[in-house]
Amino acid sequence: MATSTQSTDFDAEKWVSAIHHSLQTVACETLGVEEAKITRAATHDAEASKIRGAYISLVEGDFSALLGLRGTKQDCEHLARMMLELGEDEDAPDEDVSGTISELANIIAGVVKSTIGFADLKLGIPMVVSGRVTPANQQEAASDLVQFGPVCLEIFLLYRRKRARKSAA
Repeated sequence: MATSTQSTDFDAEKWVSAIHHSLQTVACETLGVEEAKITRAATHDAEASKIRGAYISLVEGDFSALLGLRGTKQDCEHLARMMLELGEDEDAPDEDVSGTISELANIIAGVVKSTIGFADLKLGIPMVVSGRVTPANQQEAASDLVQFGPVCLEIFLLYRRKRARKSAA
């Protein structure tokens, strides 16, 4: 995952490694594809208005992050058909698409949690969003593209930088 800047408080490579491990686990065990093909340092090129995704918060102490999985409506629908074992000609209702992308984000976050080894890391409730979530002040982001068979999604991590502490005079 490409990070916008390096934070001294956050081991981005440790998290990237855990996320990549989780993507491979999900590809094989949940989606039934041989592997997740990951393109490092890439973002989805679709217009923001055509992107939808699921995001889940990860919190432990003063650390907080938002893990997201996002793609086009067509990719999310295809993902839902894969997970629900529907045929190519079967429609996946919108609530099933939202539920599927939320569940996949939850599964990925759970694998990341066990891989990263933060015993007290809490997972939030996944939320589905249309459009992109972008970093604000005091935040950094990392993203890669992941290919699950015919589906191309962006895996996205948004995390908070710690504020610089003022030294006592």
